[in-house]
Amino acid sequence: MVLIFQVHVLSALMLVMMYIPFYLYTFVKVSVTKKKETFVQVVIAVILFLLLTVNVWLVLLYLRGTNHLLDPFINREIGKNGIDGTARYWLYTPISLMVLLVLQFVYATLNWRKLAKWKKILHFIYFVFFFLSTGLFLWQYLVENGNTFAELIQFPFRFFVPATILLLAITGLTVTRFVNWRKSIAVLLFAFAGIGLIQNMMDTTDRVKTAAKDGELISIVKHTYVEGDCQTISLIMDDSDLSQFLNLVVKPTPDYVTIYGTIGKQNTYDLYYKNIVTNQKAEKLVEDGYLVLTWQAAEGEELNLPIVVYKDSILTLNGKELDKDDYSLSTIGTPTVSSQKGQNKTVLSYQEPGWLFVSLLIPIIVLGVIGLQWLYTKTSIKKVA
Repeated sequence: MVLIFQVHVLSALMLVMMYIPFYLYTFVKVSVTKKKETFVQVVIAVILFLLLTVNVWLVLLYLRGTNHLLDPFINREIGKNGIDGTARYWLYTPISLMVLLVLQFVYATLNWRKLAKWKKILHFIYFVFFFLSTGLFLWQYLVENGNTFAELIQFPFRFFVPATILLLAITGLTVTRFVNWRKSIAVLLFAFAGIGLIQNMMDTTDRVKTAAKDGELISIVKHTYVEGDCQTISLIMDDSDLSQFLNLVVKPTPDYVTIYGTIGKQNTYDLYYKNIVTNQKAEKLVEDGYLVLTWQAAEGEELNLPIVVYKDSILTLNGKELDKDDYSLSTIGTPTVSSQKGQNKTVLSYQEPGWLFVSLLIPIIVLGVIGLQWLYTKTSIKKVA
C-alpha cells in the first residue's frame, strides 16, 4: 500500500476499496477479543502508513493550503467512457481476456453456493470493480451534481485495471481445482497468452500501415498540437535525439499549476500552450539546482516568462530578488517582468518549509526501524529453534 501510494494516489485508493470488504467480513466474524486485537492492528497499520507516506500527503496538503491549484479537468461526458462505451476495446484487447471473463462468470454463477466465503467476497469485489468500470454506474449523474469523487475518477474504465487483476487471480484459484486437467489447462492458458501477443502485433502492424497510407503518424486529438508533417516526424523518430520529437508533438497539461484570479471561460490547456509551450523567447537551463532563464531585450521591455510561480517561489532578476509587486502574474501563474537593455537573467528558486527535510527523513527512519525489528525477530526465532 505504501509503495503504491508513493507512486499513484488514486491506485492506492482503489486498493483500499479492495481491502475494506475483507476487513469488514473478518471484523464481523471474529470474537470480541479478536475484534479488539484486529482493531489495534489496523490502527497500528494506519499509523505506520501515515508515517511512511508523510512525504507525500503532507506536501500535498501544504501546497493545496497555500496555493489555489488547478485540478485535473472534469470529464463532463464521463458516462460515455466506460468499457461499454468509448473504452470497449478494453474488453477484447486481448480477445482471450473476454473469453476468461465469460467463462469465469459462468463458472461463478453455476458454483456460487459451493464457493468458500472468502472466495465469494473476492468475486464480489471483482464484480463491483467491473460494474464501476461501465457507464451503467451513475457516473454521469454524480458529475452533473458536482460529486468530487466522480470528478476525480475522470474515466470509469480505470476501474477495469484492478478488475482485470482480480479476474486473473480468481481464474488462477479456479483452475487449481481441476487437478487432473492441469496440463491441459496450462496449455490452454499459454495459448491464450499467445493469442493475445499475436493480436497485439497485428493491431500494431495495422496501425503502422494505416499511418503510412493516410500520412498521419500522430492522431490529432483534443489539446494535442502537432507542428511537423508525417515525413518530418518519421525522420525524427529514427534519430537518436528524441527530444526533437517532443518539440514537434505537444500535449500541454496544466494540472496543478497555481491559479491567480478567475479562469472564467478561458481554456487552461490553451493558456498553458500559449504561456509555457510556445513561449520560447527565453532560454532555459539548470544551474546548481536552480532554473535559469536568459534573454536579450531592450530597456523596459516586458517579457512573460514560461515558468509558474507558487506562493514560496523566489524570482531573482539580474541579481536582484524581486518582490511580489515587481512583476505581474497571468491566470496560470506565469510572471511578466521588466527587462534591462541587453542580456537579462532570471533565477527561479523555491523556499521550502523547514519541516520538509523532516518529512523526507521520517519514512527512511521508520523503514529502518521496521527492518531492524524484522532482523531481530528472525534472529530470535533461529536461536529458539
